[in-house]
Amino acid sequence: MYRNGNPATTFDALNTSEYNGATGAQQVVRYITNHDVNGSDGTPVALFGGKAGAMSAFVLTALYKGVPMIYNGQEAGMSQAIPFPFTGVKVRWGQNPDVKRAYKQLLAARAGSAALRIGTPTAYSTANVCAFTKTAGSEQAFVVANVRNSAQTYFLPATLANTTWTDALTGGSLTLGTTLALPAYGYLVLKK
Repeated sequence: MYRNGNPATTFDALNTSEYNGATGAQQVVRYITNHDVNGSDGTPVALFGGKAGAMSAFVLTALYKGVPMIYNGQEAGMSQAIPFPFTGVKVRWGQNPDVKRAYKQLLAARAGSAALRIGTPTAYSTANVCAFTKTAGSEQAFVVANVRNSAQTYFLPATLANTTWTDALTGGSLTLGTTLALPAYGYLVLKK
């Protein structure tokens, strides 16, 4: 989606097909890189068009239905690959404090929200924006991520238009209108 221009709705179809036949609490492990491909395919920063694209991709990985896996150095925003046998490259933890902070915020929001962790997703994606709600009991979350390296306008479905949410990452209140202006690779994680 991020590199080859496939529609963001591909995420919705993938999620549906991966869970076809799943029962109970079965979950898919999701990742944007791992030890098998980091050295050969590249880091998330290289694969997803920079730090912003890598973070947008991880938002979807961490919050769509499944369990997120983080590969060594990913949360530090490293642009240098860590190839096998994993001994020649040291993780530079202080290199990108903004990336580290974004990962901490996102994972804390996920840990603190049943909807974000285990909620049932409902897809609202378009060609350029992956969007979904997740519901667990009375708690609801809304995740929207621009998968393009250009600003996008997202037209909210009627069920989400003109609603008020809490920003799950910052704690602030946000009232949505009928559209969202998303910067390149921009995302929002909201909850009620």
